[in-house]
Amino acid sequence: MTVDNELQRPNYSLRNRAGTMIWLPDNCLDGLINLDIPNVFDNNHSEQRFPIGTIAWKDLRRFVYVEAGAAIDDLGRLVSVNNYGPGCTDHEDEDGFEGALYATASAGDTYVDVADTGALAKNDWEGGYFISFPSGGPYVCIRIAGNDIGNESTHVRVYLDDPLPAALTTSDGITVYRNPFKDVKTMGNIVGYESAIGVPLDALTSGRFGWVQTWGPAWVTAHGGSWPGDAAEQRMVYAHQDGTCDPASVKDPSSGYQQIGWLISATVSSYGDAFVFLTIM
Repeated sequence: MTVDNELQRPNYSLRNRAGTMIWLPDNCLDGLINLDIPNVFDNNHSEQRFPIGTIAWKDLRRFVYVEAGAAIDDLGRLVSVNNYGPGCTDHEDEDGFEGALYATASAGDTYVDVADTGALAKNDWEGGYFISFPSGGPYVCIRIAGNDIGNESTHVRVYLDDPLPAALTTSDGITVYRNPFKDVKTMGNIVGYESAIGVPLDALTSGRFGWVQTWGPAWVTAHGGSWPGDAAEQRMVYAHQDGTCDPASVKDPSSGYQQIGWLISATVSSYGDAFVFLTIM
């Protein structure tokens, strides 16, 4: 069976239970339309309960459903995206694809045939993004609903959440990015070249599923030495390479360090804090 026969588009009203709401993707694979309001403190699911990338809101906090790529047991530390860009040297097409289409696609089509001849598992790109800059139309950035098993001699068919806004030819460059919430790990696996996505509230076993907080009030372990807020005007908070956090006096913003949020509590000279309002996503 091809994946297009397994996709369902949920139609529901947002519901609030105990201050929590859930937001599913546009298209869900069969069996993953789950409208149960989750307990975001209940993690480490051995079986996937929601589509990866599902959003839950609780009071001021936003959570995203992820799959752990390694054991996550350093609570209070940032976790990161571990998918490489498809064109990265020594990691070409490891976590996506950069190249061209196998066949032309028309405006309005909801699938594309990508000229990837690698061994791709069914739905490995589900929740990722399809990117293109067609010569005759607008920029294309569409969430991937799923993919068939890769045909290792010619192509893989990729199903899109939304119709193509313009026709694509086999001469148009395309890029496929894998779901950023797959293969999530504690920061420090790709030192200096990874981006934080949030803070887990509970431990996760490798290959299991759970919730990571990406927005709102959260405790992020301070790196040590200079804490956020222990000097005047040090209110913004930045990611350190091991998943802890630093102030701008340590992580100079002009050097490109990732800002993860701002310090909530008032502080005094030489005594900072690590209660952060996350603004990652």
